[in-house]
Amino acid sequence: VSPGSAKHVQILKSIAAAKTAEAEAATKKAAGAKQAAARKSAEAAPTVRMVRAAEANHAKAEEALKGAERQLEKANAPESSSPEGVKQAELAKEKAVAKVAETQAQVQAAGLQAQARMEAAERASEEAKAAEAMRDAAVEAAEEATRKTSPVSVFISRKTQRLYIRQGYQPVFESPVTIRDADKPTGSYVFTALSYFNHAEVRWSVVSMYKSG
Repeated sequence: VSPGSAKHVQILKSIAAAKTAEAEAATKKAAGAKQAAARKSAEAAPTVRMVRAAEANHAKAEEALKGAERQLEKANAPESSSPEGVKQAELAKEKAVAKVAETQAQVQAAGLQAQARMEAAERASEEAKAAEAMRDAAVEAAEEATRKTSPVSVFISRKTQRLYIRQGYQPVFESPVTIRDADKPTGSYVFTALSYFNHAEVRWSVVSMYKSG
């Protein structure tokens, strides 16, 4: 297929359409991944508070145990020892020990749950970043493919003595040129390639513009 031919242009348009579809799919996927990451992050937040609450309850239980131990020591003192007082102090300590074990288990359970949800949130965040990177690459590829279907414009400026090449209004190439008799007016010309048959046959249209009067 000859570059610039109608068939070649049609192929470029087909490629651009496919790349655009891929970009749209990647954009939807990135949006979904971002929403999933936000949801996982929201799910992880309460578990952190649960861990802190469980740790606070455990700290209170440990303080209560220390108080029960002091009460037992006091009940066992010779000056205040009584079987009933000792029995009550021992029961209070047993309950405090059980509460410490219970709250410790709650801390461990909350910690495991928080870790699992935080890891899930982190994975979702990484997946969202990867999806966004794929979206950016797909959008860039679609834009590049679409640009290739646009006509190429070549502009030579006598004022700046530079050559500019654009495709789809995007810069492609630029370089200095030497214009003979640059101080003399040459007019403005627009050349348009109407048909491209092969490397040697191109049909052109030209429009020239001059100052009137």
